Amino acid sequence: MIAVIATREAKSAFHYTLLLNQSGYQTLAVRETAPLLSCIQHPMSCLLLLEDGFMENTSAHALINLIRSIPGPKSSIPILRVWKGPILANGSESGALATISAPVTGAAMESALRSLGLSRAG
Repeated sequence: MIAVIATREAKSAFHYTLLLNQSGYQTLAVRETAPLLSCIQHPMSCLLLLEDGFMENTSAHALINLIRSIPGPKSSIPILRVWKGPILANGSESGALATISAPVTGAAMESALRSLGLSRAG
């Protein structure tokens, strides 16, 4: 299964790749929106890790709404949202959305994956 990583920073992409590989996922890292939407449509894509600030001048919430409006089954892809700053409030999150704050540890990643119903693959 493939986890799509949406971050503008190569160092972050590498860090998330290592954490997700430990959980048995292959990864695709993207830095722009157009490839992101294509990668989500890949039949093996099962998770989107979306880092805060991925799209300049666009909130993660707006990008999540865009993804949720994509026609077809990939509109409900589980999303792991990573905030770079403190999480100020816990909004209502569906079973297909989890939020954690950076820096992300292996334990935090595993907990978030479990909350999304994505048990350890490896």
